[in-house]
Amino acid sequence: MTSLSRFLSWLCSREIFKACDVPYSPGTPDYGDEDLLSVPSNGTIWSLNHRFICKPRNLAVGLARQIALKNVKPKKWVVKLNQGFSGKGNACFDIQMIQNKVYKDASGCLLSGDALVNTIADDIEQEFPNMKFECTHNTWCNHNAWCGDSSKPSFVDQMSRLGVIAEALVEGSILSSPSVQAVIDPDIVIDVLSTHEQVSNSLSSCRTFALTHCPRHQPFLMFIKVLSGQVYKGCINPAAAPYRSVIVDYAKRIGEALTKQGVVGHFAVDFLAAKQIVDGVEKWTVTGIEINLRQGGTTHPYSTMCILCGGHMDADGIFRTKDGKERYYEATDSYIDTRLKGLTSSEFLQEYQTSSDPEIVKLRWNDNQKVGVVFHLLPFLEIGKIGFTAIGETSEQANCLFQGVAKMMSKIAANLPNPRDSRD
Repeated sequence: MTSLSRFLSWLCSREIFKACDVPYSPGTPDYGDEDLLSVPSNGTIWSLNHRFICKPRNLAVGLARQIALKNVKPKKWVVKLNQGFSGKGNACFDIQMIQNKVYKDASGCLLSGDALVNTIADDIEQEFPNMKFECTHNTWCNHNAWCGDSSKPSFVDQMSRLGVIAEALVEGSILSSPSVQAVIDPDIVIDVLSTHEQVSNSLSSCRTFALTHCPRHQPFLMFIKVLSGQVYKGCINPAAAPYRSVIVDYAKRIGEALTKQGVVGHFAVDFLAAKQIVDGVEKWTVTGIEINLRQGGTTHPYSTMCILCGGHMDADGIFRTKDGKERYYEATDSYIDTRLKGLTSSEFLQEYQTSSDPEIVKLRWNDNQKVGVVFHLLPFLEIGKIGFTAIGETSEQANCLFQGVAKMMSKIAANLPNPRDSRD
């Protein structure tokens, strides 16, 4: 049986995608890249001696092989640590100048084979320090520390301990990042719990489609998780109708593969959906990104709705209560306003629960109607952060509640003393 620690890696996700006939982005390590793999420096701790790309030179060679031997030339590459969280171990890498360069030897003949691969790899290595990290304080080399903290390792150090993969950036006129959450019970029954659109980075600037773009009951609430903004911030349930059934089918295939390896419990699959022109026709294509063998960022809002509303997701991907009423939600675990720093949870709840402002009153949870807003991460208010889930009878209502919270929090922040007192 393959170890579960290996299933936690990006590399094994790609192997499962291939076995399940789920499309995935080209990249490295690929078949034929076995010579580039080594055991991470702490391999006995988490990888159980499985091998990954752990050295900058090997990453450069892997990329060069994709470019030279397979003619893979995307606008950007995405480099991912094998154990990342919420996309924070990711970086974008633009090497179009190298990809478009014509390489010749001293006599003017075009290079080919290993000579071409190694020459391209030399140039790629020189460009590594120019990677654009999702955590903006992260840097490539040892002399600049991870997250700007000299006590923490650089990306190169993290690579040596965790390994990396690199994938071609998926392109399209419109991109989104849907996900599926499922569970394998001990009787080896795969239960798909929910689908989501994942929200990344800028909550305020991600919405790209009006609700009127889709018929009622097939909401097309779209938040972009373009791979230049990969840090998870929240989610919308359910995923968009045009590809919802596709990602559910893919998740079931993946679940079947996981059961054969003895996996039991929660898993989630992240995808990238791209609107592209295929054979002259505009259509959505779905690409597998990663598999997570754990509860994740979408688990909490889904569980919140289950507990408060009761019910489950039906075959059409819509959550319905026990009496058949539809429910939708938008959620975030990363609403941040630095003006809120120093605000205690008790101060916030006092304001929220006693306010007579009708715009605030309508946000409160209504247990009879099973709609409203539920807050979490309240202790983090003191550092200017809070999470919440907005549940509505329609996707429009859920979004209205979500935006209402943002307005309320901004109003509260504006009315706080500035600067805050000694609690800052």
